[in-house]
Amino acid sequence: MLRMLKVEIKRAFINRLFLVSLIIGCIISILQVVERALPYASGIDLYPNQYPPSLYNSCIGLSFSMWSSIFYFVFPLLAAIPYADSFLTDKKSGYLENIYTRGKKINYLISKFVAVFLSSGCVVLLPLLLNILLTALCVPAVIPDASTGFFPIFGYATWANIYYSTPIVYVLLFQILMFITAGILSCSALLFSFVVKYKYIVLITPFLLFIAITYGSMLFPQGNSFNISEWINPMQSIQALNLWAVGIELLIILSISIGIYLYVGCKRDTI
Repeated sequence: MLRMLKVEIKRAFINRLFLVSLIIGCIISILQVVERALPYASGIDLYPNQYPPSLYNSCIGLSFSMWSSIFYFVFPLLAAIPYADSFLTDKKSGYLENIYTRGKKINYLISKFVAVFLSSGCVVLLPLLLNILLTALCVPAVIPDASTGFFPIFGYATWANIYYSTPIVYVLLFQILMFITAGILSCSALLFSFVVKYKYIVLITPFLLFIAITYGSMLFPQGNSFNISEWINPMQSIQALNLWAVGIELLIILSISIGIYLYVGCKRDTI
């Protein structure tokens, strides 16, 4: 099991598509710094009447930025590119049949699931961490002060007390949520690998699921807690998040994905 897991993780992280996706994410992250933080470092004060700019209202996710919006919109695609279609690729190449005849199916299936989850989470987390570091080089890490009215988190928002006391913890909490969400969405693509023959359709599955949940949640009162775009973005809407709802939704998506994936994968004698 451990040997298979090591092989799958190596295949997930050491491949061209992981690098491509990571580079795209980092470019978006850097462009957000150029748009929002670099002018301040260059002596250009874009908001002269505001409280002195801070890392915590200038970084990605906590500032009004076109590139920030782009990143949080395309992240399911970035997460899926590295390895979400690998099951289908293994099936088409004959690698899967070879693995199934030489070892236990369950070991391969679990290792594949873990590798997809970790690679997808990391490929979106690393650009976010890069953005924090680069923004910190340009803008001072001034502790947010709610009385100024120039920070994006309202007092009733989820974890607002953490934001105004230890803001770096607040940022990291949302980045952990992003990591988990990206991993789970990408793993949903594994289900479609059993029935879909085209890799590009498999790769776009996490994005389509993201869009469906995002817009579907708008049909319900208090639907923001079920809206993926709300809980991954530190700049929350006017409604506080229900963390129980967030956790339950993630657990449901994860359970359905891994349950059907393992059941079908173990049951099939031929792929």
